[in-house]
Amino acid sequence: MALLGWLSWNGLAGTEPNLTGAAHSSIAGRLSPGRGPLNLPEPLEARPTRLRILDR
Repeated sequence: MALLGWLSWNGLAGTEPNLTGAAHSSIAGRLSPGRGPLNLPEPLEARPTRLRILDR
């Protein structure tokens, strides 16, 4: 869930049509602001190609 949230926050699709059978990729979920305005970063141009998980 955290990865999907990060992708959505950065304006990147969280689905892959080749894997899901969807007609197109789309941003997953919904971002709801709290009391103040929701200030999103500029959308990234491409999804990350790797995910590194650290065990701390």
